[in-house]
Amino acid sequence: MTVAQDVSDAIPGTTASYVYTTSTTCDAAAFGAGTNANGATFELTSLAAPAFLCFRVVADDTLAQGADGSITWTFSAESGATL
Repeated sequence: MTVAQDVSDAIPGTTASYVYTTSTTCDAAAFGAGTNANGATFELTSLAAPAFLCFRVVADDTLAQGADGSITWTFSAESGATL
């Protein structure tokens, strides 16, 4: 799996990131314990071992009220060995 993050239309004052994890809980602790922070690729190695991605968008004190924008995450996959 490949993940691409496009923040070109993000709201000024925001920062986006994502992390691959084996946890079903996406809180600050799970995000911090994840691997491949903003990494581009990860493998699905088993049908019994699902992969999870946690997404986080943080606003700083320069975020303007009423502003809008978008962040896009694109997923691409290539088949490999039979799972």
